[in-house]
Amino acid sequence: MNRSRALMLGMAALIGIPALIVGIYVAVNFILPALFTTPSTTGVPTARSNNIDALRTQQAERALTTTPPTATNSAFYQNGVRAAAYSEAALRGRLAQELYVSCTVARGVTATPQNAPSATPMPTATPEPTPTVGESNFVFLSIVGAESEACYQVGEILNGSFVLAVGVTKEIAGEVAIDLGNLANSQLGEEINVNLAQIRSDQRNRDNWMISNRGFNFNQFPIAKLTDAELIGLPERAYREGEMLTFQIKGNLQVRETVRETTFTAMGMYSDGVLVVTAYTDLKLTDLDLNPPDLGFVRVNDDVRIVLNLVARAQ
Repeated sequence: MNRSRALMLGMAALIGIPALIVGIYVAVNFILPALFTTPSTTGVPTARSNNIDALRTQQAERALTTTPPTATNSAFYQNGVRAAAYSEAALRGRLAQELYVSCTVARGVTATPQNAPSATPMPTATPEPTPTVGESNFVFLSIVGAESEACYQVGEILNGSFVLAVGVTKEIAGEVAIDLGNLANSQLGEEINVNLAQIRSDQRNRDNWMISNRGFNFNQFPIAKLTDAELIGLPERAYREGEMLTFQIKGNLQVRETVRETTFTAMGMYSDGVLVVTAYTDLKLTDLDLNPPDLGFVRVNDDVRIVLNLVARAQ
């Protein structure tokens, strides 16, 4: 009996030792890393803004050396007392308004194949007041992806009918600095980034083709970048609250591994701490080394319009 018990204990030890070794291996290599490693965030782009950071630092340093604001200081009145007077109810009312016309309004429009995509509707510009330059007064804003959209509009013949295909992504990142004292000093961050892998249209097959390696392969090259961008045509004067301005955004547009200098026509308005910009550019898919698909049942035009409807708020 004792010999049988010893034999059983020996066998249990032989079985238990490898199981213990396996358990330690699994814990060290899989369980512990999962407990102490932060999961990576995918899909949401970020953007460099070193130039915006430098402006922010300069303005903060100037604020330390200036005279403390008083009730009669006009700059303080505009940016402190007046800003604090906006009620929560008024802000909710502002948020409830439509900030821009979505590019999806044109989706499915029928036309002749020769027609270019229709222009995105834009509001009428407000006449400019008498130009005056004030003290430099930057406000620093970040693009809010949930409220913004980046779109393509392209004509295609689908099953014999011509329609305007529209795809949209809301995963956008970037920063802007507006100089309310002198608009000509306003700047964009070093990058505006858009996640192309998250573009969605009204056709799942179209979206899947675009992101696959059979199509534009946006799954492998998801982030489109607008870099080295400058704001052209902003007046050298102070900004009047709520006025609409027309200008251009010129920079280097990168899609996959192709970089192309691109100019967007833009209009923008800053009011109640919210910046809204609508911008578009017309180019060809082949300019970006993207071959327009011709799959028999669907044939896509080379001409494409890119639309940016951006909403930016203070960080």
